[in-house]
Amino acid sequence: MVTEEHFRNLGYLKTLMLSSNSFILNVGSDWQPPFQVKTLAVASCHIGSPFPAWLKSQDNLTYLDLSNASISGFIPC
Repeated sequence: MVTEEHFRNLGYLKTLMLSSNSFILNVGSDWQPPFQVKTLAVASCHIGSPFPAWLKSQDNLTYLDLSNASISGFIPC
């Protein structure tokens, strides 16, 4: 299980690739990551349901893979 605490000191994180590892991302619904990633690959990880609101804050994404990430619901605007 990966929590907010694991990301606390990663303000310069640009690439996060956790795909195919079955990680569970357990963060609060109001969590704001300390980083702005360009690459986010979390395929086959459980990153939350409904759609994680924290993804809205990632303004620099150039690659995003959410396949099989146990997400349901609407994508927020």
